[in-house]
Amino acid sequence: MFFINDVVPHTLSNLQRLHTLSIINTPINKMTEQLGTLQKLESLALDKCSLSQLPNLSGLSKLIRLSLPNNRLSKLEGLIEIRSLSLYKNLFTEIPTLVVPEALGRLDMNFNPVMDMSIVTSFTNLTELRLSETKISFIPPEIHELERLSFLDLAHTQINRIPRTILVMSSLQYLVVQRNAFPQEEIDSIKMELTKQQSKITLLI
Repeated sequence: MFFINDVVPHTLSNLQRLHTLSIINTPINKMTEQLGTLQKLESLALDKCSLSQLPNLSGLSKLIRLSLPNNRLSKLEGLIEIRSLSLYKNLFTEIPTLVVPEALGRLDMNFNPVMDMSIVTSFTNLTELRLSETKISFIPPEIHELERLSFLDLAHTQINRIPRTILVMSSLQYLVVQRNAFPQEEIDSIKMELTKQQSKITLLI
């Protein structure tokens, strides 16, 4: 698919019955503001489109799946009730906010310069969280409140300690913390604690 001058036209608003929109590996210099008028849109995927900005998405009240990997985005506005959000390999320094944070079940922000993950504790129904290759240096102890979280990826970040509250999370199955600067005593302590608790967590460290 190609667009004149790499601009998605305003005629996009004619597709009012559209439920899924997917544009892959297509340069887009500008996305029309009319994107926000597609009130029945449930799934939006814009992968490898060289996007640096998107219009406010608050008009997409039915949108539940948003996939925007491999772009140059640093900001998103108007996210309402997203269940799956993929922002892999962009330029976000902050994790976007949602009007209904408890709706989010999957978040992928690998390869973004994110520095703070505190907001994730508001995503109370998260099952999968990917934050590898980020600039995060601190894991909030309150993360144990994510009772449904089963997969946590914090590989190649700047963390050097794991709060012990993570090790007692009942649903957690995979904890990926490879390529971090953990002191050897921290690694030994974590492994000992998991053994002591007979934990079912698979630790990749």
